[in-house]
Parts: sequence; structure tokens; C-alpha cells
Amino acid sequence: MEYRRCNEWSEEDRNGRRVSFFCALRKGHPAKQHSQYFDARHQGVRLGPTVTLLDKDIARLRQELSRAEAQRRTHAANIRIKCLGWTVNSRKSGCGKFFRVSTLTYIQTHWYTPPFSCSGGDYWNQGEGQFVCPGCGAMNRLYERPEVEKMKHLFASTEDTH
Repeated sequence: MEYRRCNEWSEEDRNGRRVSFFCALRKGHPAKQHSQYFDARHQGVRLGPTVTLLDKDIARLRQELSRAEAQRRTHAANIRIKCLGWTVNSRKSGCGKFFRVSTLTYIQTHWYTPPFSCSGGDYWNQGEGQFVCPGCGAMNRLYERPEVEKMKHLFASTEDTH
């Protein structure tokens, strides 16, 4: 049986050098996957049935994970956050209503550190997160609510304050 190569002329970058080669893979392989090397089967490698099955299982599990992550992103928009006010269990409490995280604006605070000595430059530090309740207007500080801060990427927008 004759091995029929793709023989497509191709180039790729390897450590900053452009390398040109003829593709050694079989004709009809997926585009943009040219290689100057034969596939493993034609290099004298036998993976064995266990490794082959495990590779298929891994590919299937990656697809399942990808689907689950997509579903999580879809459902994450429905996560609701309660207005607790300035601090948890304080006298100055919020209205107690729940709001969809995808409708709130995350406020990222920053504070300034002035220059010091001969070599210490000035810089800005990232502080706590906050959001303003759309119902009662109360400021909700999140320094006591790390689970809400983890959801920063789910908020409708992020506003930086200095």
C-alpha cells in the first residue's frame, strides 16, 4: 500500500525562525494542520487500546465541560444579590431586596500612595468593590462579602473611582 502524502508546501514559526517544509500527512487532513512529520501511526508508534480509549474519554469530557461552562455563563446572568447596605448586620442597612447581578454596576475603588524617599514612586492601589442599590440608593460595600466580589465579571458594568 502506497502512503500518499499531502505534499502541500507550508511554513511555520519555530522559536522566532521561519521554517518551510512539505506536509507529510495523508491527503485530506484538516486544513491548517500541516506537519513535516508523519502521524504517530506511521512513525512506528503504537499507543495501545487503553491510551486510545483514554484520549477519546478526555476529548468527550472536554466537550461536556465546554457545554457546562456555556450553560453556567447563561444562567449566571440570573444570579441575584441582596441589598444589605453599608456593612453586613449594621444599623445603616439596605432595603433587603434582591437584584439581578447583570443589572448592577460594580464600583471599583482605588486609593493613592504618594511618593516617598529618593526611589519610591507614587501609585494607585485597588480597594474594595461596591454597588449602589437601584431600589433604595444605599451604598453596598463588599469588603465583607467576598462571594459577591468574585462575581465582578458578571455585573453589567464596572466603574473605577479614585
